[in-house]
Amino acid sequence: MSVTILVDKTLPTIGIVEWLKDPRFSISYPSKALLLMPMDEFRNRGVELVRAHFAEYERVTLEEKDAHPVFEGIDCKKYLRQQLPVNISRNYGTVEIIISPLRFRTYSLGGLQSLDKELQRKLKADYSPQEFWDAFDAVLSELS
Repeated sequence: MSVTILVDKTLPTIGIVEWLKDPRFSISYPSKALLLMPMDEFRNRGVELVRAHFAEYERVTLEEKDAHPVFEGIDCKKYLRQQLPVNISRNYGTVEIIISPLRFRTYSLGGLQSLDKELQRKLKADYSPQEFWDAFDAVLSELS
């Protein structure tokens, strides 16, 4: 289970893709349609949105047949070419939050690829909003 934040390269907007793990396989599927919002709204609500995702989906799983189309009415490749992808996941053993830069191998959600682990930022479970934004901005700067 994770959240992918798609930061637009030219517009002050972001997109959020929420992922859930399939209970039978080690694969995740999108659980909702793409959530778009202005960057300033994400700066105001982002920490709560991430915390709510991990609290809401702590025990929920998703099979492929129940996966939700993310890009209804959006040209996926055109949209993704303009995005900087950042993944936010949770390590359930340590309860750390891991913020990771991603890149597109191909312009699709299946084409997301992690960058070096040295570029990740890890936050303890009781992270403050300031710690979250410092880590998020550090990872985002690796992509810019």
